Amino acid sequence: MLKWMCLSNSGCFRTALVVTTSHEADMEEDNLRLQEELEKVKAELREVEDKYQNSECRIENLMASVDEKEREELAAAQELQDQLSAYFENQTTVKQLEEHVKRLEIQNTSLEATVHQQSDRIEALLREMQASASVSCSLIFLFMTPEPSYLFIWGNLNVDFL
Repeated sequence: MLKWMCLSNSGCFRTALVVTTSHEADMEEDNLRLQEELEKVKAELREVEDKYQNSECRIENLMASVDEKEREELAAAQELQDQLSAYFENQTTVKQLEEHVKRLEIQNTSLEATVHQQSDRIEALLREMQASASVSCSLIFLFMTPEPSYLFIWGNLNVDFL
């Protein structure tokens, strides 16, 4: 029986050894398979991290572009506002100038009428002055030259000059 036990024990050991060896081989296969899966997952993780970093970089670039566009739009809007203000100021100035020109035209018309009246008055005064000068010259001539034909005119005038 001892022999049988030994044989049995030896068979048990062999069986246990075969089972253990088989189990070790399975575990090594599982370990290799898990190592490969781990390497795949690590590679996928690196790829996802790279994509994430690229996405973050693109987002930052897009945000910078959006900020730049907003600044450009604000600058353009401010320039348009300035131009609009300048336009309205010019329109106001133009209206004021037009009103001033109308007032000047009215004043000019009034001055032209006054000049015309004064010109007519000056001409009338000149005619009167010439007539008066002519009469004065005639009278002076008459006083200076006592001729008989003039004495008759003097006598009819009944004017006392002395």
